[in-house]
Amino acid sequence: MRKPAPPASTASTTRPPPDWDIARAGHPPPALARPGRAPVFRDLPPGLPLGIGVAGGGHYQATRLHVPRHSTLVLYTDGLIESPAADMSTAMARLARTFTNVSQLPVTEACDTLLAALAPSPADDVAVLMART
Repeated sequence: MRKPAPPASTASTTRPPPDWDIARAGHPPPALARPGRAPVFRDLPPGLPLGIGVAGGGHYQATRLHVPRHSTLVLYTDGLIESPAADMSTAMARLARTFTNVSQLPVTEACDTLLAALAPSPADDVAVLMART
């Protein structure tokens, strides 16, 4: 039996550009939070999961996404929100509520809080990329 990997996180500080070219690889849509506003899930064209799309001759359609100053963008895998106890719309609403509460925290603290609230004992792998402009 394989021993589960311990939680890990990495932080990097840089000034992200205001415009991003983003493509989805089978993951849920990114969420964008602006100060004082509810997060918005950006509807991007879905792509095949990594490893399947390129190997199968497919391609990923990139979409230009403007991320206004002082906004927080979060990209994540479905392991963050999926639960046998909730359907996808309930899971996305829970993410929106939690993201609203953490979007103005320092990014490292926001990621830790998001993970603890939504995936304290994940059944699937979880990846979260959060950027603040």
